[in-house]
Order: sequence, then structure tokens, then C-alpha cells
Amino acid sequence: MKKALLSVAAMLLVGMLTAQTIVSTAPSNRNAILEEFTGVNCGYCPDGHRLANLACAAHPGHAWAINIHTGGYAAQYYTQWGAAIASQANLAGYPAGTVNRHNFGNGQNSGGTAMSRGDFAASVNAICNMPSPVNVAAEGTIVGRTLTLHIEVFYTGDAANATNLLNVAMLQNNVIGPQGGAAANPDFIVGSQYRHMHMLRDMLTGQWGISIPATQDSFFDTTIVYDIPQAISGTESGHSGASTVQIGDKLKDLEFIVFVAENHQEILSGVKASVVLEHPVIDDFSYDHTTDCALEYEPYVKILNNTNKTVTNFTFTYNGQAVTSTKLISPMSEDTIHMPTYVLTITGENEQNCATTKSVTFDSYEDFNDGTTHTINSDPWSVTMSDFSVYNVEGPVTAVFKLDQYANEASIKFREQQGCATLFEKAYTQAQNNKTITQIFSPANPGYYIFTVFDSYGDGMSSNAKGVTLADASGNIFWRAMGNYGFHKECWMNFTNAGSGEMAIDAPATVNFEVYPNPVSDQLNIECSEAVSQ
Repeated sequence: MKKALLSVAAMLLVGMLTAQTIVSTAPSNRNAILEEFTGVNCGYCPDGHRLANLACAAHPGHAWAINIHTGGYAAQYYTQWGAAIASQANLAGYPAGTVNRHNFGNGQNSGGTAMSRGDFAASVNAICNMPSPVNVAAEGTIVGRTLTLHIEVFYTGDAANATNLLNVAMLQNNVIGPQGGAAANPDFIVGSQYRHMHMLRDMLTGQWGISIPATQDSFFDTTIVYDIPQAISGTESGHSGASTVQIGDKLKDLEFIVFVAENHQEILSGVKASVVLEHPVIDDFSYDHTTDCALEYEPYVKILNNTNKTVTNFTFTYNGQAVTSTKLISPMSEDTIHMPTYVLTITGENEQNCATTKSVTFDSYEDFNDGTTHTINSDPWSVTMSDFSVYNVEGPVTAVFKLDQYANEASIKFREQQGCATLFEKAYTQAQNNKTITQIFSPANPGYYIFTVFDSYGDGMSSNAKGVTLADASGNIFWRAMGNYGFHKECWMNFTNAGSGEMAIDAPATVNFEVYPNPVSDQLNIECSEAVSQ
């Protein structure tokens, strides 16, 4: 069961600062806390994420983003805390955000603190140039699943109120899931999904924090002990779509933001806590693929050594076999360790599912300084490689593309697997909205070829009736990409016969039209539901 325990180690007044260890007593400017209100069904929200990240990156070590999934666009990733924070901001649309919950006069609604994403950068800059009456510092350790977080607060001047509110927010990074409009933030696209960052998961100090003294030279010292859950589920009153977000042993994905607020609405300053893990952890399990067409996959793990010791002599279990590495990884750094190469073998089946999933667990490592071996019971990580099917087909192959009302988001590519040469590619335009396009592929040589359909917005087609089908020479449909197939879907084909070498012939479409009057004397009228060009 989760717990958050606070022990006040010291509250000292003027002349009693001997207990101060990590917080500065020198006057400083404010740090910025950008709370962004977002949701997976909000098409413009990825652009908000991008702008929030840029605004914070312009002030390294002095600005941090908190992404709060709340409201009707969220659909999932709710918490019990988000609705109240959004409500007091008086937002009028998504994406929106507040910077230190300060009223800059640029709110979406009169008197509100929620601003549009275009105001993020200027507002973060303004906050970071304001003097702060308070300094905040925080450091912690995670041993097992228990966080011990030490916080110190020192006032270099009087705040407006005699007491303030200390808040601790837990955020989670690298949550892979759906997101509308993801193409606006392409660096965060993962396959057909999206990498969610800075996601609010919990408030360790409750909705609005705990009271602390806020007079000049007052010093507050506290330690929070918090058991990190395996997963967090969230709901929000008035909305459906609760979801559970796993944490597992991915403790390195957690961030802890500590901030002091005058009241519920005005944040004076804050900081990201420096947290050290008990032992190194897997930061990522993925693979290198020299080209999209290659048959060789190079899986690897990234090891994050977020400890204060140099570590070496790693052991893993990869797909049932032992793998070792003698790499040295310094404190607070990361390195990559490769697993055995996987080579895809294509058989002669009419249809072969080539999806291959590999798993890895981190078993042990050695302390380089004293030679002590530490055993780790990590959760298994998995990755799916070569996630496609190969079809043996007799050509030519006919692709029927039923475009939706956003044809300009769609494109196709036809490549030869050997050398990955592109034989044909085409991007569609708005003039082809809701049209049906037929393309014929007839490569001159037998062998493996790759057909890929793309959608730049990341939601495929607008309905299950829209999309693309592939049919062989006998007219048999052997592959479909219909409805929401994400950013792309791929089909590998083994052409068993040589063709004409003609690629992507635009076949004429049959249209319905009406001609009148009949018979005609001096003027003929033709009405057609489709656009007709010569």
C-alpha cells in the first residue's frame, strides 16, 4: 500500500541556520513550473508539448513542465488531482497551461491564469526573471520501491502570507500510448504511438500541499517517505476512460517536482529533486535496424547508472540465454550493451507472420570498487522486431486506396527489399479527398518487395470503410490497412513471377453521371458526383 509520511526535522528562525545543508540562503530569482492541460484526443496538444519543452529547455535547471491529463479530451491518464487544478485556471480550450499559476493578463478567459501555448515561452522567461522570496532544494534516494525525499526551504524575504504551501508532484516519463496530432511533435513518435513525458501521476502532499512558515529567514526541513506503487489508476468525475499506467521497475522514469505556493493559485518557486537509485536499471530495450528493408536486427539495452558508484560485469537473460558484459559505467551516466544479433528468416509459406518478440531481464552487476556482486530481480523488458507479414503473391498486385477527407495526410511507397531501392512513391493531395485511387504494381523481377502506407497525422483513415487493400492477379485480397492504422502500416510481398516492370499505373475510375436533355438540340448538360479531369 502506498504511503507518504512527513517528518519535520527542523523549523528554524533567524540566527538558527545550522541545520541548513542543501538549500541556498542567497536571494535568487524564481524557478518556473509550467502546468500544461492536455489529453490524448486533443489534436493540437502535441504542439503544446513541444512548445512547453522548448520554453523549459531555454532555462535549464530553472524550469520544468508538468503535463496534466484532464477534461473531455483526456480519455485516459486521469488522476484524482488534475480537475481541481484545471478548474481554478479558468481555461477555455486545449492545449492550455499555467506558468507558476501566475496571472499574466494573457489568460484564455478574463481573470484566468490558463494561457494558450503560444504564450508559454514568454511567460516562463518572465517568471525566471522575477525575484523569489524563497529557495527550495530537494534530494532523495529510492531503495527497493521506497522513496526517501529530503526537502529544505529557506526564505530570503517575506512572502505575502505568513504561511505557504509545500507541494510534491510525482511525474512519469516514457509512457507509450495513443495521441492525436502526434505529427506536430515528431521526436516523440514511437512506431504508431506516442511517448508521453512529464505526466502527472500523484501529489505526495495532497491536492494543495502542506503549510509551512513563510517569513524572512525561516527555514523548513522535512523528509517524505513514499512507497512507489507498481501502477497508478486514475478517474475523473464526469468523464469516462480511466486507465492504469504501469510503473513496474521503471523507477528511472519518475521525476519529483517540489514547489512552494503562496496559496492555491500562485507558485513562488520550485525545483526538480535530485534522486539517486539503489542500483543501475535498464533504461531502454530496443534495436538498431540499418534500413527498413534489412533482415538483420541488433537488439540492445541501455543501462542507466543513477547511483554514486562505478559498476561493471553485468549479466542478463536474453531470450532464455545468458549474456554478459564487462563494460564500466560511471556514476550518474548511461551506456549501451548489445544483445546477440537476430536475423529474420523468410520461409516459403503463402503468408508468414514475421513478428518476433524478444525479452531481457537484468540479473546482476558488480561494484567496481569493492568487487561486490549485486543480484537484481528486475521485471522483464520486451521488444517486438520485424512486426509485419510476408505474402507469396502472383503479380501484378492491385492496390485500391479509398481516401478519406484528409487525403493530403496520406502517401504510399513501394520498395525492392534488395538494396531497399524505392521503385515508386506518391503523396496525395486535398483534391483527392474521398476519392478512390487504384495503383498497379508489376515489378520486372521476382523477389521481395515492400509496400507501405503512411498517414502524417497518425490516425490512418477516418473510418473502417476507408484505407487500402492489396489484391493478387486473380483479384484475391490478401492484405488490408483499414481505419485507424496509426502513422503507417507495412506489407512485404514475395512476387513469385516476373512482371511488366510497370509501376503504379493509375487505373481509370468508374463514375456515375447524368446527361440531359435527351434528345439535345443546342446545349448538353452533364452532371457528375465526382470531379472529372481530361
